[in-house]
Amino acid sequence: MGSGPVFPLVNGSGPNEEMHRRLLLLQAYEARGGKVVQVRHGHWKDEFAGMRGTIQERWGNSEHAAVEVLLENWSSELF
Repeated sequence: MGSGPVFPLVNGSGPNEEMHRRLLLLQAYEARGGKVVQVRHGHWKDEFAGMRGTIQERWGNSEHAAVEVLLENWSSELF
């Protein structure tokens, strides 16, 4: 557990908990449809940094995975 790719996403939570949550990098094995995530700063898709979204789909395996995230601006991005 803990091995495999890490997405440029962090585990998200409700807006009321933002100041009290610990940001944890999302491991490939944790990526499931419906999970709320936030795009982290410092990723090559930095224009989405800080945006929250919901994982819609996951493809691949624990070594080579991709996720489609529906962002809060209603755009869909692959990570």
